[in-house]
Amino acid sequence: MYDAPLGKYKISARYVPENRPLQIRLRNKGQNFATSVTSSFDPAYPGATGSYSLAVEVQPDSF
Repeated sequence: MYDAPLGKYKISARYVPENRPLQIRLRNKGQNFATSVTSSFDPAYPGATGSYSLAVEVQPDSF
């Protein structure tokens, strides 16, 4: 997603065709999956100015 305002966001995910919640976590942070995460944007790479990212991973609620 481009041009999102910088700030802190609470993020959750759903699988729309079945209206099911997905488990979510911040990417590469060693967290457990949860129903939502709260995070801010970080620079896209060391030394970046004007380019930010917030990466998450999702998985089904149950297998």
